[in-house]
Amino acid sequence: MVKGRISGWGCALVLSLGLSSVAGAGMLRYKLTADKTALTVGEEATLSVWAWADDTAATGNNGLNEWHASLWVGTAEDEVVEVKEIGGIAVINILAPDPHDTPYHVSVNSPTSGNVRGISVGSLIFPQNSTTGVGDYSLLATVQIVAIGEGTATYTVGDDGVYGFGGMLKDCTVYEEDSYGNVVFEAGESQRVITVIPEPASLMLLVVGLVGLRRRVRRGA
Repeated sequence: MVKGRISGWGCALVLSLGLSSVAGAGMLRYKLTADKTALTVGEEATLSVWAWADDTAATGNNGLNEWHASLWVGTAEDEVVEVKEIGGIAVINILAPDPHDTPYHVSVNSPTSGNVRGISVGSLIFPQNSTTGVGDYSLLATVQIVAIGEGTATYTVGDDGVYGFGGMLKDCTVYEEDSYGNVVFEAGESQRVITVIPEPASLMLLVVGLVGLRRRVRRGA
């Protein structure tokens, strides 16, 4: 059974019967890009989530009608970046499928800052013509992050162990990591490492301090 939301009652019935024929023969591939990967504290960046249904079933208007995934960084990388919120609302822009119903996510910045857990998006009316993920990667969503502390945060897109990772085409072809193993995060094609460096002023003070220390060491030699 798919952990994420099922977009249509017909597909929900097929899945409840446990019919393996709903599994895609190909692979649903996700990747992550960033407009900036080197930030100073307080600087913002935009993360973009993409997906490609690399499957002969994904042709014409038989694109993604539903997708679900989580974005997270390691617990040791806490307090490096966080998802930007305005008035308590995370700055997450859902772009596909279009039109879509009200998307939801379970939580942001928990249990590690920078996380977005359980994003789930479905088409407005099911089934719905869609070219999302057909033939190449399609942009699914963007997430705004803010640098809050020096260090490195490495993002993963997938199943955080609770909310699932996958998607579904218009014809009910299902991709699910834990049920079928036909979903993958293409880490090698992604810009997923965000490095937060000292602000220029702080860096200059550090350089001056190191120069002064070097001079004192030389004089004492």
